[in-house]
Amino acid sequence: TKVQLFEPILILWPLNPMVVVENKKAYFALTKEVSIILPRVLGKIGFEYSYVFRAERNNHLRVFADYFYPIEAGDFAVVLVNIGGGYFTDTKKSGLFPQLSMSILAPMSDFFAINLYVKARETFMLKKEEANIFDGSFGIGLVMLPW
Repeated sequence: TKVQLFEPILILWPLNPMVVVENKKAYFALTKEVSIILPRVLGKIGFEYSYVFRAERNNHLRVFADYFYPIEAGDFAVVLVNIGGGYFTDTKKSGLFPQLSMSILAPMSDFFAINLYVKARETFMLKKEEANIFDGSFGIGLVMLPW
């Protein structure tokens, strides 16, 4: 059934490319986002894991909330501008970030949709002596539909 297929799809969903800029150095990263639509507030909450290819602090974890601003809706998809923010940690340091993305949300079943996106954000570290982080990514995210 569709529900039984949901977990393997979630686990095997592709990772997306990302560029991370910290201390004026750019690093390549791979990221995976999973989110849940909140229809009452026209937005979503989500979790994102990123692996940064560098010598240390490779793991970035983020939780976030986004609000949707629909630009155009069609029979099979909707084009959105997403504005939000959240919390970041790499287990050594932490921060808060605003994020902006543009996406195409396309339901694939009663339980999930795919989200084609381009995203940018600036993470402001909680300790002033730590460098802020900018990142940009694009790809496909998995969105759960709770209705």
